[in-house]
Amino acid sequence: MTASRKLLLSATAKAHQDDDNSVFDHELAKDMAALAIADNRTKFLGGDAEVERLALLHNLGREGIAITKIDSFGKVVTLICVPADKWSGQIRCRLRALKTEAANIGHRCVLVPANFVRRQPRLENSQAIMRNRGVHVSATARLRIVGLLIDQGWSTIMDCCSVLDHQDAVGALFHLIAIGTIKIDLNQPITPFSLVELTSAAH
Repeated sequence: MTASRKLLLSATAKAHQDDDNSVFDHELAKDMAALAIADNRTKFLGGDAEVERLALLHNLGREGIAITKIDSFGKVVTLICVPADKWSGQIRCRLRALKTEAANIGHRCVLVPANFVRRQPRLENSQAIMRNRGVHVSATARLRIVGLLIDQGWSTIMDCCSVLDHQDAVGALFHLIAIGTIKIDLNQPITPFSLVELTSAAH
C-alpha cells in the first residue's frame, strides 16, 4: 500500500471519529456551485469526499472552508475556498500541506479566497441562474432563441423574452444559461437590456 493511500485511510478513520467537528461551510459551497453552474466555461461536479477527509486530518473542518469539484476546460479541479481571516500562517501551512497530499492521490486543488466567490453582482446573478436551471424549456423555445441569436449575433433579455412562448420567459433564459446554450455578463447587474449571446458550444 502506498504512503498516500495509507494517509487517505488514516484520514477516513479520523473523519469517522470526528464527525462532530466536520463542519465545512455548506453555504459557501453552494455559492461556489452557483458560480460554476452559471459560467459556461465550467461544469459543477459536486463535492470531493477524499479531499474533505484529508482536510479533517489537518483539523480544517471548523475553519470555515468549503470544498467543491469542477470541470474547467476539460480538467477536473478541486476548489478549496478559504475565508479571508483564515489566511494566517498556521492555517495557510495546513492548507498547503492539504494541497500536496491531495496531489499525491491524484486530486489537483486550487485555493480560492471567499471574497472572490462572494463578489457582487456576479454571485447574486449566478444564484438566480442556479435557481432556474430546472425550468422546463421545450426544444422549440430553445431553437427560437438560438435562431434569433444566430441571426442577430446578440440580443437583449427583453427581445429574447418576446420570442418565447413561456410562462416564465426570464426563467427559461436563465435555464439556457445554466445548460451552456447562451451566456451573459455575470459581472454586471442583470436588467431587461442586458445583452445575451450564444456560447461557442451552441454555434
